[in-house]
Amino acid sequence: FVGNRMLFMRGAEAERMILEGATPAQVDRVLYDFGFPMGPFAMSDLAGLDIGWSMRKAQGLKAPVADALCEMGRFGQKTRMGFYRYEEGSRTPTADAEVEKTIVATSRRLGIARRQIAPAEIVERLEERADRVIVLHHAVDVLTVTVLIAATVLWANVRA
Repeated sequence: FVGNRMLFMRGAEAERMILEGATPAQVDRVLYDFGFPMGPFAMSDLAGLDIGWSMRKAQGLKAPVADALCEMGRFGQKTRMGFYRYEEGSRTPTADAEVEKTIVATSRRLGIARRQIAPAEIVERLEERADRVIVLHHAVDVLTVTVLIAATVLWANVRA
């Protein structure tokens, strides 16, 4: 449960960052360089954006960009379009100008000012979300948290 909550909060923070000015490719690249096998947007495309959309709707939650992409029929790799585009038979993500337009329009509609977001800020904000889940769930045993993060969330460079 704690691992799933960490993934949820990391995804929500990643969406906030793209609304504020980062791109999906930038966030994914920073996490890949940090040691993850993939970033949250590539992972969403792999799992299927419609899966998260269905869960959010059932819980009365919103992810403005991801929801807009789903409304456009962009469900990830299975439709060859999600946060990225995918060529026929390929799992290699390609940045898509249509997604960038959707992000900018959503930011504008929500009144969110866009700015440059540095790689260090991306890592810091996502680590902060993970730390917050650990505190909220009273997971204070460092070894348990380390194993949980490494095994469940694939956090490659645990900083416990």
